[in-house]
Amino acid sequence: MPTGGNRGGGGMSQTGKTKRASRDLDDIIEDLMDLRQPKSQRIQLMKELIAKGEELPDEMLEEGLKRLMEKLLQ
Repeated sequence: MPTGGNRGGGGMSQTGKTKRASRDLDDIIEDLMDLRQPKSQRIQLMKELIAKGEELPDEMLEEGLKRLMEKLLQ
């Protein structure tokens, strides 16, 4: 489960940051799809999802949200 890890970025290029944020987004989405998560954990994951959304292009965030919504509507 993602805990934030190294958020400093250091000398990482913008492309590298976007790829890292995209992997983090995928991890968050996967964790949110586990509907057995306690409410407090789901709230924390949603906060992380919002924070990652600021770092990613809209298309990437929309694709992740689409996957999440499809799972929730099953």
